[in-house]
Order: sequence, then C-alpha cells, then structure tokens
Amino acid sequence: MQIITNNNYGFLLKDEKENIAGELIYKDQHLNLAEITTDKKLVIEKTANGLWNSYSIEKDKKVKKGELKVTSSNIISIFFEKKRIKYKFKKSGGWKARFVLLNKDEEELLAFLPNINWQKKTYEFALQLNEEYAKEISPLLILHTLHCTICSLSMINGGVVPALINI
Repeated sequence: MQIITNNNYGFLLKDEKENIAGELIYKDQHLNLAEITTDKKLVIEKTANGLWNSYSIEKDKKVKKGELKVTSSNIISIFFEKKRIKYKFKKSGGWKARFVLLNKDEEELLAFLPNINWQKKTYEFALQLNEEYAKEISPLLILHTLHCTICSLSMINGGVVPALINI
C-alpha cells in the first residue's frame, strides 16, 4: 500500500493494484476535524486537548468507533471500541523522522517515513507494513495512524499544535 499526498489536507491510500483503499481529508487547517473514507465513512474530531474521537453517523446519531489520546512520553494511544484493541503510536529513529504503530505486545505493525516535497510544500509518506501482521492492518488503522503522524509532525515543526496534553 502507498500514501498519495494530494495537498496539505488530502491523502489517498492506494493498494498494490493502484485501487483507492481509503482517503483522509482534513476539514480545517488546525487538524481538528477530518473525514476518513474506506469501506466505511468516519469522522475524526478533536474533543479536548490531546483527544480525538472517531465516529460514524448512523441514523443522525454519532456512534463512537475509536479514540486517539496523547499520553506522556510523546505516545498517542489509539483505541477501537468494537474490538477493544489498543495500539501505541510514537516517534522512533532518533534524528530521522520515523513514526511507528505498535500492538499491545510492543511489536511494530507499520511505520511512516515522511519526506518533504518542496514543490507541494507538504509531506509525502513512505509506508512500511510488517507482513507478519498483515491481517491486523486495515486501511482504517493505517489512516488513523496517518492522522497521528500528521499531528506529530505539526507539533515537531512548530505548526498548528492540536495535541497538547493537560498536566
């Protein structure tokens, strides 16, 4: 799979056959509201400092699907309600920017390596998937992790900082 950057606020996820597997689109420049489209349509909305909820709209009601929460030590936890699964997202790699998603056993599922595209004035992302966990990795999980990566890069680069924690 690969991530295609359309602009600062739009990203496509394509599979090996170049088919669109999902999309992440930000609705505002502060990263407070985004839509994820895969086989489902979800909204990611900032609800408090360092907290985003992802939900679907079913019969005009918000149905919570997941939670992204900034914790101490620069870790973002990703929790999916239905499966009761929790992941850890963090930066690794020292000076080289590399962002990883870990399962409950601290095993790396996937990683994003951002590269600056000076012409577009945005980032492009290399996606590394751990083939051992291919069944666990879904387009929905990849796009939630991409959201965490984009928020982390914003904080690192002094841009919009939506993910401050309350101490």
